[in-house]
Amino acid sequence: MISKYFASLLSLAAFVPLSQSSLLKPTELDVWVPSIFYPHAGIVWEKGETHNVKWDASNPPSQITNPYGKIYLVKDNLILFDRQLASDFALSGGQVGVKVPTDIDSGIYQLVLMGDSGNWSDEFTIQ
Repeated sequence: MISKYFASLLSLAAFVPLSQSSLLKPTELDVWVPSIFYPHAGIVWEKGETHNVKWDASNPPSQITNPYGKIYLVKDNLILFDRQLASDFALSGGQVGVKVPTDIDSGIYQLVLMGDSGNWSDEFTIQ
């Protein structure tokens, strides 16, 4: 009697995960990583200036995970989360204006464009 009960319980336990897993199918989402055109290598930004950061918006996927972006400064391969230059702009726009902070060290920087994914610019100079 115990072995029949145990066998029934075991077969039921084996069935439940299969039935639940068929209900929980992952949703496929397209990740869009637009290339940043500006700034590019060799560019020099002066502190306090305003520039348009530009990226390739010509081929977005049909299902963008997050259509809004943020731009941060990057120094020595570290994203400076306290140096957000722009936020809540449409990635489909292909550009956004940013003001170069005046209270940062001169040196080599990059930008990271975050939204649907994270994409880094070439290194450029801020002085």
